[in-house]
Amino acid sequence: MPASAASLTNFARHMAELRKRRGWSQPALAEKVGTAANVIGRYERGEVTPSLDVARRIADALGSSLDYMTGENTAADPEREKAFADRCRVATALPATDQDRILDLLDTLIRDAKARSAYGT
Repeated sequence: MPASAASLTNFARHMAELRKRRGWSQPALAEKVGTAANVIGRYERGEVTPSLDVARRIADALGSSLDYMTGENTAADPEREKAFADRCRVATALPATDQDRILDLLDTLIRDAKARSAYGT
């Protein structure tokens, strides 16, 4: 895990938020990760730092990424991010002409969204 205090604070906060969003108790997450419930509590309070391996297992169990968990990627919704990534994986299996059309459409949608945001419409 990155050693910065901000990354560790983000990890603890995101871990608790995502666990609660799923309706999981600390013992339930601990079971999925393969650690003790009291250790999960200590991670969430920022008292101890998980190893990189444990941090990855926590992120995986919560359906998130280490980038999101540490604040390196500020995507508001890791599940939405995963949905985009899943669709991209599917799209890469399509013929090149279809991939080009998808990319063109995405570029258009992104450009339009940025324009709406810039002009407040």
